[in-house]
Amino acid sequence: MMVLYAMMLVLAWIIFIQHGKSDTITVLILLTAIYGGMFFLHLKASNEVKNGTEVGKTLSQGLGCLLLLGFPIGTVVGVFILINTRKKKWQTGAL
Repeated sequence: MMVLYAMMLVLAWIIFIQHGKSDTITVLILLTAIYGGMFFLHLKASNEVKNGTEVGKTLSQGLGCLLLLGFPIGTVVGVFILINTRKKKWQTGAL
């Protein structure tokens, strides 16, 4: 997922630089902040899920809901995340 964010960010940079409008740098900074934030949240969620914590479950469910908006691929990934973070499928870490 992190590679996908990086690829989308590079593609956005290329497209905006080629158009060369006056507010390009503002849009690029905003996009970089959004993709960087999503990258960090996915990294944090994956580390917490690896440990089986409730924080990881909650964070994954939140990211799954956000991904539902990204039709069609994001929707499929979001549904997959939400299905696998249900109570029946969730495995807590050994403490």
